[in-house]
Amino acid sequence: MLAVLGVLMAPVLSFASRVTDQAEYSVRDIIKSSTGYSRVYFTSSKEGYLSGSEAKVTGEGVASNRNSWGGVPFKYSIKIHRTN
Repeated sequence: MLAVLGVLMAPVLSFASRVTDQAEYSVRDIIKSSTGYSRVYFTSSKEGYLSGSEAKVTGEGVASNRNSWGGVPFKYSIKIHRTN
């Protein structure tokens, strides 16, 4: 299993329509840049609000290479700081 992330802080970009979208975008970027996997799919995501300006998103997914039939499952948890 791919041991990905503990808890990360990520600023929310203005074009993200939802907190979960931003969390998945950030997790996908971290996995691709740090592992070399070219595809990252999310099978579940759940968001919860910590305060008026922070949310926590947890979930599961699969990372794989473009030419691979298999994949490596992962779990993630990320704290999103919401601005605007």
